[in-house]
Amino acid sequence: MRKGSCLVCGTLAMKLCSGCKTALYCNRGHQKQDWRSHKEYCVKVQNAKNTFDAILFAADEIEPRLVKIPWEFKEGEWHDLDRSVWFKNPRSFVRNLSVSPTLCFLYDDHFGENGSQRNGCIDVFTGGNPGRPWAGNILALRKGDSDLYDFFDNVDMDEDFLPLVRFFERYGRRG
Repeated sequence: MRKGSCLVCGTLAMKLCSGCKTALYCNRGHQKQDWRSHKEYCVKVQNAKNTFDAILFAADEIEPRLVKIPWEFKEGEWHDLDRSVWFKNPRSFVRNLSVSPTLCFLYDDHFGENGSQRNGCIDVFTGGNPGRPWAGNILALRKGDSDLYDFFDNVDMDEDFLPLVRFFERYGRRG
């Protein structure tokens, strides 16, 4: 059984959403309480033909978690990710930034101008001292087997988490 933090209260949780199989809750009451905000994501994941595992650094949470990102092949054979659940601001500009030869993340490049909430996850895991302030949601993925930006693969939380934290600690620092 998978363990993690309850999406509502942050305590140890072992109750997994039966739909998307990614959201964790400590009890049925918290699962019901969260359904309104969880429903859009859950339905998209259930209906998706293809998904990638990604690490979500949510702006309004303090612990990163694995999520599934629906995707489909587009003409020209590139991965079109459905990022709509995490990037809702109409004034956002979602970009892909390379962390390493194998990792990248998606973030709102306009977070400084569109009022996005500071990213609590990154603040917690960098000890409150990121190399630069980050805001809005951030999704980390592995790069696919291509030199192009639009090919992705599943992350592995055990292997990929620490390199991402180190990146957030250093990126933007001078010297």
